[in-house]
Amino acid sequence: MAASISAKITLVVGEGSLITGVDDLLVGILTAEGSVSGAERARDRMCVFTSTGAYTLTVTSQNSGSQLSLVSASGDSLRYLVRLRYRQGSLSGNTGNLSTPTIVQNNWPGSTEFDCSNVTNWGGNNLEVRATVRAAWLNAAPVGIYQDVLTLMVAPE
Repeated sequence: MAASISAKITLVVGEGSLITGVDDLLVGILTAEGSVSGAERARDRMCVFTSTGAYTLTVTSQNSGSQLSLVSASGDSLRYLVRLRYRQGSLSGNTGNLSTPTIVQNNWPGSTEFDCSNVTNWGGNNLEVRATVRAAWLNAAPVGIYQDVLTLMVAPE
């Protein structure tokens, strides 16, 4: 006697997003005695994919406080600024230099191609994160290795 059974197959397709190509930022290695005359900067460009074509970007700092700060093992703090920029085809924009430990940007354009193959600028990347430490802050800092961890979260809109 033959038997049969039926199974319902369901696939839920939702919105999604992904950041790729993220590297650590080395703002600088200062070894000279005396003072520096200019700011130290570092930047990283990455690909942001979103299935919806737009996303909300939230950036948070590991080091708490009212301003972004790099912290040494001995607890000394060194302020820094973050600037976020996007380029997607003819669209571009940036936040300017921000010092707050939580940054939220809404309705930023993202690539609808998983690997950003439709992005023709910045080597196939569409988001730039730049960290800046001003000369006055560097000159006032005690010797040490200063660090922070920025977490970037993208959510489709």
